[in-house]
Amino acid sequence: MSKATNENYIIRIKSYIDQFDSEGNTKEEDRDHIELMTRGSLVKKGESFYITYKETQTIGFEGCTTTIKIAEDGSRVALLRFGRTNSQLLIERERRNLCHYETEVGSLTLGVTGDGIDCNLTEKGGSAVFSYLLDADDARIVSRNTLEKLIAHEGKAVAVGTTSVRTLESLYHIGVTLLNSPDATEEELHVKQWQPYELTPEMASVSPVDALQAIVAYLNLSLIHI
Repeated sequence: MSKATNENYIIRIKSYIDQFDSEGNTKEEDRDHIELMTRGSLVKKGESFYITYKETQTIGFEGCTTTIKIAEDGSRVALLRFGRTNSQLLIERERRNLCHYETEVGSLTLGVTGDGIDCNLTEKGGSAVFSYLLDADDARIVSRNTLEKLIAHEGKAVAVGTTSVRTLESLYHIGVTLLNSPDATEEELHVKQWQPYELTPEMASVSPVDALQAIVAYLNLSLIHI
């Protein structure tokens, strides 16, 4: 990234996208490579650098503005995209976060696990490299649209298959956990094998709608603010 004028920078982005199979393997021929060059801004605020630029049709997000917040010490990166579609990804080294991601067909909550972050930026320019893993194969990862539809139908749904039944049960118990512990960690939100049988009378009285609303509130609070 090189400086063009006082507050205008040439932003060059190179993205490599690998797709993994169920066993964690990937093939070289499955790798996608995207390059984008555009003008944007680079500002340092406190201990972080902010890179902001407008997306183009190159990667399918034309009409959106993206801000990348990179901690100077390379501990975390927040990627925020606003406009026609919105997404907010928080990347931290060796830590998995649940983040909001929107597509043309609806919004999702994805798992984002940071792999590596290397920040070599100054106020004059420089480079930053980071990698992360996106996953959506957990039964707990359900679209926000689905949660809102369930709430609109008073939590009533017809489950088809055991996986759907387990997902609905897990959503309820996650919501109950959040109502009792709003600051619960991701580990504490995992529904344990015997958890449904260990509910207190007070916890068991929580309605499905209240449980689902607790999850939506949690997702709203989990959004990244810069």
